[in-house]
Amino acid sequence: PEGNAYNEALALRVKGRLEPARLVHALVQLAQAHEVLRARLIEVDGEPRLVFDRAASAVEFESSKADVTDETGRKLTEAVHRPFNLHDGPLWRAVLHDEPDGGSVLLLVVHHLILDAASEKILFGDLIARYSDPDTPRAPRAYDFADLAAHERLCLASESETLERFWAKNLADAELTLDLPPPCVPCSPEAEDGACISQREIGPAIARRVRDLAASWSSTPFHLYLTAYLALLRKYAASDNLVVGLPVSLRDTPAAEGIVGYLLSPAALRVQLA
Repeated sequence: PEGNAYNEALALRVKGRLEPARLVHALVQLAQAHEVLRARLIEVDGEPRLVFDRAASAVEFESSKADVTDETGRKLTEAVHRPFNLHDGPLWRAVLHDEPDGGSVLLLVVHHLILDAASEKILFGDLIARYSDPDTPRAPRAYDFADLAAHERLCLASESETLERFWAKNLADAELTLDLPPPCVPCSPEAEDGACISQREIGPAIARRVRDLAASWSSTPFHLYLTAYLALLRKYAASDNLVVGLPVSLRDTPAAEGIVGYLLSPAALRVQLA
């Protein structure tokens, strides 16, 4: 709860200055439109639960100016790394930073608890629209995040026995812990349970070749990257029996259109390569 590992940063660089008062008005409208931006996390009967009882007007907004370019990075980094108070909220903040060259950087820091990748485009698109045209009324959506979450719980409850039998059979005798070699670089002191994250950038040429190869097989780049990852795991773990966790989107219905929130469910993919 006190960490920042799940802070997601969304930044937008703007030519010219944004008006702080107009931006705050748009942010309040944004919080009114998306209930997860009014959320906080509480405990009920020992279980975590999101409640949406914060006032939309209680937006955490900061504005600052930089005398030198290096100061911009420092101040924005501080805003990204500052932990959220999950119990009291809010679970997001907005930072407007004016740069020495006359431009501005708008930074949204959102806890991953209420944000998935699909939400990022929705959030910025809605904010830009409300800043550009604050007086045009917008029709409320028929559904919100809590409606989709409640529907998902009902579906899972109605099929709980069937799902339990499926997963018990599918994961029977699976190797859930792999004996992997230690990382080639030291882990960060902040790494949880000794876990390390390694990132590598794939160049445009390779990405294009992957897309072309996937298309020639009537497949997707995701399947090719997953295949390469499984081959790598097979090599290092010396095992043909692998279980990989995948995020599955819950945005497969029209009701999820335009909704901001974490609409992903983890699923275990068991692969036998022998």
